[in-house]
Amino acid sequence: PVNMACYQLRGKVKNTLNLSKEDIVNNIELREIIAVLGLQFNDPKGNLKNCKFGKIIFGTDMDHDGNHICGLLLTFFAKNFPELFIDGRIYRAISPIVIAAKGDNELFYYTIEEFEQDKKNLKGYDLAYIKGLGSLEDHHYDQMLNNQRLMQFTIQENYMENIRVWFDKST
Repeated sequence: PVNMACYQLRGKVKNTLNLSKEDIVNNIELREIIAVLGLQFNDPKGNLKNCKFGKIIFGTDMDHDGNHICGLLLTFFAKNFPELFIDGRIYRAISPIVIAAKGDNELFYYTIEEFEQDKKNLKGYDLAYIKGLGSLEDHHYDQMLNNQRLMQFTIQENYMENIRVWFDKST
C-alpha cells in the first residue's frame, strides 16, 4: 500500500443501531471517523466519490472483545453508509493468533487449526500466543501491513434485520 492511515479507538465504539444521527455526531470517536473518512450522512454518491480511502480496514483483536468491536463498527457503517459495503470497501484485518520464531525465521498462524496442523514441524521454534494487537512487536505490524490478510464484508438483502438480531437492545 502506498498510503494508509490509522484511527485508534479508545475501547469499544458505541452501539449505533438505535442512535439518531445527532447522537452519533455527539460521540467524539464516531464524529472523528466520519470526518477522517470524508463521509456525509444521506449522500451515498458523494461518499463514494469523496471517501478518502479505497479500503476501510478494522484492525481489532481476534478474540471475543475484538469480534464485538468489529460487529459494532459493522453496525455503524451498515446503518449509516451501506454504499461502502456495496462498493467493496469494508474489511477486517486478520492478525496472527500464534507466531513461531526460530532466529530470523517467523511463521504466522491465523487459526488454531492451522497451527495445530503444523505444530509437529516446529521443534526448536519459540511459540508466542498472541493475546491481541498490543502483543505484537513493531516488525509484526510491518509484516501485517505488507502482507495483508483481509476479510471483506458485504451486505445482503435484509442485512439490517440480521444486525438487529445481534445488536438491538431488545434481543
